[in-house]
Amino acid sequence: MKVIMPVRENNGLESRVTGHPRMSPYFAVAEIKGDDLVSADIIDNSYREESHEGHHHEGNHEGVNQFFKFLVDLKPDALISYNVGPGAFYRLREIGIKMYLPNGHTVKENIDALKAGTLKEISEPSE
Repeated sequence: MKVIMPVRENNGLESRVTGHPRMSPYFAVAEIKGDDLVSADIIDNSYREESHEGHHHEGNHEGVNQFFKFLVDLKPDALISYNVGPGAFYRLREIGIKMYLPNGHTVKENIDALKAGTLKEISEPSE
């Protein structure tokens, strides 16, 4: 299972999960097989949006589409994030990517929670 999380710094497994995927400077990309963490990398979010201005995507469809393609190209099975807006929520759900709310501050804490089955699945988009 490949899991992605928006994070605020490049600090490996101790990187802290951040609020909004498009505004995060980095993404954690973790590969889990059974109960084993096979790999965990922190990558740059090349499509980072600097602020909430234009967040509702007025005239910014190209940026939204590029960001969505960036996420899909990571080939995740799951996204762990505090916020998943309506556009991303429905598009990710449509292609079978599960979405979960974090249950910890760091990448490691959330991977452990996912493996333990204690993360809450996101059932509706953030407003």
